[in-house]
Amino acid sequence: MAAAPISVFVSTDGGATFTSHSLRQYVSNIRGVTVTPDSHIFVASREGAFESTDEGATWTHVLTGLPDKDITSIVYDGSGKRLLATSMQTGVIFESSDNGRTWQRGPDSGYPLRRVNVVRGRFIGATPFDGVILQPENESQSAAAGTGGTN
Repeated sequence: MAAAPISVFVSTDGGATFTSHSLRQYVSNIRGVTVTPDSHIFVASREGAFESTDEGATWTHVLTGLPDKDITSIVYDGSGKRLLATSMQTGVIFESSDNGRTWQRGPDSGYPLRRVNVVRGRFIGATPFDGVILQPENESQSAAAGTGGTN
């Protein structure tokens, strides 16, 4: 998997060849792309989140629990077996444990987020203006799957 400003490139043969899929009709700038273990592709963009379940041939705008625009990242958290999404509209980390069919509001970092990951059981986030933030070690809100807040 690779991405360019308005296209994703999908390989089904370990990177020997790639097929290009344009998202021009949906997005003006891809900010991030991720693929789940069962080959669902998610794209984060200014126009929102988009999903493909057929290797990029068709795309669906994801609206079930995510902001409708300004998604900055979608990542797969393998340790928690879930998807995490961020938006410049809010400091909330959005979580999906059903492969992106539905999304719930998780913890609120208090900062707009460009990206988030889980490292050693703690959230680490990149902000647009305040640098990198790390979830406090003694915070009762764990980054473990299924423990997100309801903010």
